[in-house]
This record gives sequence, structure tokens and C-alpha cells, in this order.
Amino acid sequence: MWLCFLGPFFFLVYGFANWAAAQRSSVGSFFFDWERAIPVLPWMVIPYMSIDLFFAGALFVCGDRGELRTHVKRVVFAILVSALGFLLFPLAFAFPRPEVDGLLGAIFGVLHGLDQPYNQAPSLHISLLILLWAVYGRHVRGWLGWAAHIWFTLTAASVLFTYQHHFIDIPTGALVGVTALYLFPGRQAEAPLVPFRPTRVHRTIALRYALLAALLAGGSAIWLPSAPALLWGALAVALVALGYIWLGPSVFRKHDGRMSGAAMLLMAPYLLGAELSFRWFCRRDAPYSEVMPGLLVGRRLNPHEASRAVAAQGIATVVDLTAEFSETEVFRDLCYLNLPILDLTPPTPDELCVVCRFIDGRIGAGPVYLHCALGYSRSAIAAAAYLLYAGCAESAEQAVELLRRARPKVVLTDAHVAALRAVLPGVSDEPFGELQPCAAR
Repeated sequence: MWLCFLGPFFFLVYGFANWAAAQRSSVGSFFFDWERAIPVLPWMVIPYMSIDLFFAGALFVCGDRGELRTHVKRVVFAILVSALGFLLFPLAFAFPRPEVDGLLGAIFGVLHGLDQPYNQAPSLHISLLILLWAVYGRHVRGWLGWAAHIWFTLTAASVLFTYQHHFIDIPTGALVGVTALYLFPGRQAEAPLVPFRPTRVHRTIALRYALLAALLAGGSAIWLPSAPALLWGALAVALVALGYIWLGPSVFRKHDGRMSGAAMLLMAPYLLGAELSFRWFCRRDAPYSEVMPGLLVGRRLNPHEASRAVAAQGIATVVDLTAEFSETEVFRDLCYLNLPILDLTPPTPDELCVVCRFIDGRIGAGPVYLHCALGYSRSAIAAAAYLLYAGCAESAEQAVELLRRARPKVVLTDAHVAALRAVLPGVSDEPFGELQPCAAR
């Protein structure tokens, strides 16, 4: 049934965009000079045209109705967004189409008969290929899986070597495809996009990221050779700004300690910057500190560091307060809680309550490792809250002082201390609510 819908839908929308471009008196082109050196490889038309078979087959490869509906949503999204791009920014292929003889020439004839030299950026061929790759990559294994990966790689390259697209069409098409994966997740367990209520701190940070996104987008119009990279950076930073002003930590699509692959691809420029910043600030500091018996507070650890910490300290439980990093598998295999909190923002009193109850329920089973990215703010204020909860400190100021003795470089703002005071006994009738026990792993 879905094939009967998607086939005509594709040809109707795609054909209309082609027709609309053909009605214009002139349609421009965008390409780099080095693209003139790309040769025509006639045999590449075979993987190029094979996408039609994989397009139809994917509807039967999907494992259940839920996966099928998700795939259809992605395909419809990619077709509509690409068509909008074709209509708003029409482009034509700039080079003469190849003259090919024989059987391959006949295939080229069919291709050119169906497809005019318009509908360039974003490449819908690439967008759909990414969506198909996600389906077949999930279900096809072994040597057949490797063969599929090789064939899909050839299909991606074929858009250049058959003179169907210029280079700029590839990253823009990939962007549409990955965005579809991000908006319509395939795994039921993947974190949904959930709006939240921003504070003044969130709004201030969102404005900074929005300005940076605008600068990067503006730069792409000035430095055209770097436009794809700058636009990618602008999109990544704009998504982060959207997280701070509307979607909260869910913008990173982190579930059970792992970000989704689509989120990592879309936000890769931001994540690269976060990783470089992380490495710079943690280069000389101790990875973690013991703030009280059984409670270690520190930064994100790599797999080797995590293995050593588990062996040396006997860590049994991990509390991860990061939203922007995936957790190492070493820690995910322990009793693990991820309570994602956006960087540079304090936890809410309710979030501190959740952390305290969780730690209190687990600390008797062995040491607890409480961490954020650097171990200076988010995890630090959560540790101070637990010092209050456990009776090791009588006031917010005393809890912060005890924390600073153990980890001198903690950075706590007035907003952090205000959140800490809000969980003191007497502020709320039930400051520490119910929490589900840690699931067995």
C-alpha cells in the first residue's frame, strides 16, 4: 500500500519541481572549478539507477509496522523539503550531459528522459540513499551487509560520475536525510524531543549560540568555498540554541547514556568544539575527587580511565549529568543513571532531589561516581546537595566549603547555590520524591 502512495507522490512532487524550473527564463548553477576534472564513468549509471529497486524493497525490509511508518515519514519529509529547496533556489547542472553508446547509453537515455538537469540542491538522491542505508543497515548482516555498504557507497559517488549533480548537492542532500533521521527516530527507546521551561540563564546562553549561528551562516555567504562547513556549523549551533530556549537536554537525543547517531552527525561541529574544550580544561586536573566516603565527583572519563577507576575504586554506580556527551560502555554496564542537564546551567531543585535519592539508595552497594563534563559545576552542586541530604553539612555554605576542599576548582554561581538552598529541609514538604530503583544490568 505504501509503495502505491510513495511512488506517485515522488514523481508528482519531483516532476512538478522540475517543470517549475524549466519554466524560468534562466536557471543558475553552482559548482567548484575542480569539478570540471571529474570524469564521466558510464558504468556508474547502474548503481545510480539501482536506488529505485532499493527504494521499493525497503518497504518490505522494515521489521514491523512502526518501523515502516517511521520510514515513510522520513521519505515524505525528505521529498517535501527537497522540493521546497528546488523551488526556492532552483539550480541546473552546468556541464553537457555525456553521450554514451550501447546498453549503458540506453540506460542513460531512460535516465535523461525521466530527469531534467534541474532539481540539484539538495540532492534528493543522496537524501533518500541515507534513509535507505539506515533501513538496510539495520536488517542486513554478514557479507551481504558489507556488500550493501559498498554498493550504497558507489551509489553516493555515482551522482558525480554520471554528471547528475554538482558537489554542493551532496552535503545539502545528506543534511536533509540526516535531519529526517533526527526528527523521526527509529528506535522506540530513543529520547523524544520534549519542550521545557527555560530560565534566564538558559535564555542568555541561547542568545549567544543564536548569534554565533547567525555569524556562521553569514560567513557562508562571504566565503563560498567554505559554505558547506560553515552552514553545518551554523545548523549545529542553532540546534544547541534551540535546546537552551525550548527543547532542553532532549535536543541531544541522549537515551540510556548514548546520543543518537543522527544527533551526533547534525551536531558534530558543536560536539567537536565541546570535545576540544573538554580536553583543554582537563589536561592538568585530577579526573575525580572523593568528597565523602563512597562518593566520587569528577569529569567524564574515557573507556581506559573508566576501567581503571572501576578497578581502583570499586565503583558500583554511575550518575551522569551530561547531555552533550555519550557515556562510555564501561560505566553504562554498571548501575547507571543519566539525568541530562545542559552545560553551564544549574540543576533544578527537583533534579537535585532525584540525584540525592538515587545516590542514597545505591551508596551502600559500593562507591558512586557522580560526574558531568569537567566535574566543576553540574556534578559539583549535586554532590553538595547530597552532603546536605546525608547530614554531612548543615547549610548550603558549609556544603560548598566541604566540596571546595575536595575539589578546589569547582565553579558555582549564585544560581547553583540558590538551587542548593531550595532542597534544604523545610523548603518543601517533600523535597525528595520517589525514584525508581536502578535496573539490573
